[in-house]
Amino acid sequence: MTEASTSNQAADLRWRAEDKAKRDETEVQETLSPEDARDLIHELHVHQIELEMQNEELRRTQVELETSRARYFDLYDLAPVGYFTFSEQGLILEANLTVATLLGVARGDLIKQPISRFVFPEDQDILYRHRRQLFATGAPQVYEVRLARKDGAHFWARLEATTDQDADGAPMGRTVVSDITERNRAEEERRHFTETLEKRVAERTRELKAANASLEQSAAQLRKLAVELTQVEERERKRLATILHDHLQQILVAAKIKIGLLCALDEDQAQAILQVLDLLRDAIDASRSLAVDLHPPVLLDGGLMPGLHWLVRWAKEEHGLEVEVTGKDTPDVPEPLSILLFQTVRELLLNVVKHAGVDRASVDMDQPGAGSLRVVVNDHGIGFPQNSSAEGFGLFHLRERISYIGGTLDVASAPGRGARVSVTVPFQPCSKSPLISAIPNDALIEASLREARPDTYHLLVVDDHTLVRQGLVEMLSKETDIAVIGVAANGEEAIQLARSLRPDIVLMDISMPGINGIDATRIIRAEMPEVRVIGLSMHEDVEMRCKMQEAGAKACYHKGGPVEELVEAIRAVTRSRS
Repeated sequence: MTEASTSNQAADLRWRAEDKAKRDETEVQETLSPEDARDLIHELHVHQIELEMQNEELRRTQVELETSRARYFDLYDLAPVGYFTFSEQGLILEANLTVATLLGVARGDLIKQPISRFVFPEDQDILYRHRRQLFATGAPQVYEVRLARKDGAHFWARLEATTDQDADGAPMGRTVVSDITERNRAEEERRHFTETLEKRVAERTRELKAANASLEQSAAQLRKLAVELTQVEERERKRLATILHDHLQQILVAAKIKIGLLCALDEDQAQAILQVLDLLRDAIDASRSLAVDLHPPVLLDGGLMPGLHWLVRWAKEEHGLEVEVTGKDTPDVPEPLSILLFQTVRELLLNVVKHAGVDRASVDMDQPGAGSLRVVVNDHGIGFPQNSSAEGFGLFHLRERISYIGGTLDVASAPGRGARVSVTVPFQPCSKSPLISAIPNDALIEASLREARPDTYHLLVVDDHTLVRQGLVEMLSKETDIAVIGVAANGEEAIQLARSLRPDIVLMDISMPGINGIDATRIIRAEMPEVRVIGLSMHEDVEMRCKMQEAGAKACYHKGGPVEELVEAIRAVTRSRS
């Protein structure tokens, strides 16, 4: 209703009221006195004013209703989401234009129609269950179904239903309908994209795993080759040291012994012979020094801790570096591991000499765990910044070599605070073959024996080099109070001959294949404590001497030393009673 029609209705009502008022005034004037008439007219006038005010209020209310109706139309019919009310039986009572547009039908065609008519057949059960739950519990229901359009197409819709009551108090439902087709399509695309991405990631992961496996295999092969290269290098060093020790030095020693024998035969040439002896002694010393540098025998015969003590003396003699070694000796360290740690410590001590600016360092060895061995080299020198080029290629090379066997090299250093290098390697004690205490009789070397006199010292000469054995026998045979009653070429033979011959003294070479001189001495002294043992070695090594003395040797003699000292040592240990 418009404002003009409202004004016409008010004017018509006013005219009819005035006409009726005139007729009533004529009747009233005939029956009322003038005073009563005036009072009545006044009351009527007041009443008229009240009616006019009420009429104005009604007109304003009608305008507000029209405005609210227009606003309702905007909010309800033109809302961006569909909205409809329905009865408990599922019939649509009212719907806005959005719902009609979504379903493709006129709004009037929706009224009194069942909701299920517009729901996809496969989703009817979803609609039924939620509608029954809504009216049974009053709890809001939110669900998704496919709604069918008039043209047969369908779309996904989200329905949010709540309960209410109509004007008569009957229960009804209110539902908001949202078209979620695009959202579902986007979710489907996102899901498809995610699945595709996950598939590609899985494929890429498999490729990376395969690549990593290939890299790990290559790295393992590289580590194996590096270890083999290290072992080949060490074997070559050992071979050269063996050639020097087992051949060249022994020949030089034998030659020295032979020439020494000539001194007593030809006094006219004694001076020349002494000069040759000096030259041979220098050659022996040079050969021994080179052999020790290539492969210290203390590692093979004594183990890692004696090797570290040898390094202490080497560092002091060669570089003036005082080194303190701490920690317990770890037995049964595999030889390749002993060599690697020995070389690593020697390289680290050289770094201290070159870069630390101090004359003291320390080396400590321990086992932080059952399956690991650790060696720590520490100094209080100038230090260097961490992770810098100050570490140099030397530490990098050492770290690489240690990593090849599964170990680690950790450096802790700072300027002015020294350096601490910790080397940790996996360690499993090697199994040593049990010492052989008996050998077949046919393995014995037949010795040239001479009849022993009661007042002579009976000797067993043990050395794995034929020339040295022959030279020793020939040299000692010239002594009237010394009788060589047997010779042996290795530790096994020495043990067997000592059991059968019961010599007074055994001249025992320390470095021999199989059972070495240290182990053979230990067995002989344990079974025959009356037998004295004198160690023979090409190396003037304190650790080796200590090992021999611990095994029971009474003295140690350098093969290249003066013959008189050996003879005196034989007589001295024989005279002793211990």
